[in-house]
Amino acid sequence: MGEITIAAAAAPFSRDMEACFATIKRCIADARAAGVDLLVLPEAALGGYVETLHGDADPPPTLSADGPELARVSGLAGDMVVCVGFCEDGGDGVRYNTAACVNGNGLLGLHRKTHLPLDEDRFTTTGDELAAFDTPLGRLGMLICYDKAFPEAARTLALDGAQVLCILSAWPCSATNAAPELTDDRQWRRAELWDRARAAENSFVVASSNQTGEFGKLRFLGGARIVGDIDLRAHALAGLQLHGRLQAFTDGRLRFGGDLREKLDAADSTAERIKDTIDRWIDEQGIDALTAERYRAVWEPADDNGSELDLNAGEIRSVVWGTGFASDWSFVDVPGFTDDGYPRYTRGVCDVADLYVLGLPWLYTWGSGRFAGVDRDAKYVAEHIAARARVPTFTSVAR
Repeated sequence: MGEITIAAAAAPFSRDMEACFATIKRCIADARAAGVDLLVLPEAALGGYVETLHGDADPPPTLSADGPELARVSGLAGDMVVCVGFCEDGGDGVRYNTAACVNGNGLLGLHRKTHLPLDEDRFTTTGDELAAFDTPLGRLGMLICYDKAFPEAARTLALDGAQVLCILSAWPCSATNAAPELTDDRQWRRAELWDRARAAENSFVVASSNQTGEFGKLRFLGGARIVGDIDLRAHALAGLQLHGRLQAFTDGRLRFGGDLREKLDAADSTAERIKDTIDRWIDEQGIDALTAERYRAVWEPADDNGSELDLNAGEIRSVVWGTGFASDWSFVDVPGFTDDGYPRYTRGVCDVADLYVLGLPWLYTWGSGRFAGVDRDAKYVAEHIAARARVPTFTSVAR
């Protein structure tokens, strides 16, 4: 797959089919003006989603995969590849929640939703296949909404050669205790987390669309996003400037060592060792699993003796994220530290009363030093503090 431009749409869709087509036409026109090659529209963009996931409701209109509606989307797409959701007529009264991928030449791929949340199975039947498919842009995979909550679904598509995962959603906010701001809603955090997790787990790009507005009893989150794996070599290939380990900062100038190649190779080697550990466990358990391709470096740095970056000359006003610094606890003047100045603790609860630490590498697990795992350690520490607060410091005895 060469360099392509991807867009994901966040837009409202209803039972009014002409209104749906008007929105689709506008999205495609905007995408074309921006030079987009692949556009991902939301789940149920043709005819709308269900009005509630609890109780009775009218199902969406059923459409044929080879019917005039998809043909119309195909005509609008032209040389663009477009993914769109609809309720598919499976014959004999069977309905599927389906995603179709089309371009001007017609249908390129179909996916029937394999994971149906809450009462959605009253309207549609579960799909039974996960498969990637070829397009003029490369090999794609599609999932629908709740499918993305299950790592196995995305992994199956990755192992089938998918280079980009398109996720079409009609994901609503929380039914209970919904946050006033959608971006604060727990369902927003959950949907975003799974988009990012699926991209990181499989080292591919995730293009995630979603519906907006209100439909029946549902209020959709919106929040379309494009998520890429953090592959520094790929970012460098796209123009990101990489440097070796930071050695000094003097007079507004950063000095980096000439060890960029060494650091990149070490990081790649660690990632491959983790995969090897997983593969060994799979073999030991006798599990019949597909084998993932090994990582192939897409970019190599030039040999150098180090580099400098002048923050003033580059008009760099902020450092957004810095890593690789050694820890320094000298500002904490209390006992309870090791001879080399590191705090002694048990899962963040230090030996010294009322001193706690979080976010340290391997504080409890591999994820302790990462956003994905620090919340569990924080919960443990918070419960410890709450338990201490409930213990009385004295006892009154009546005489």
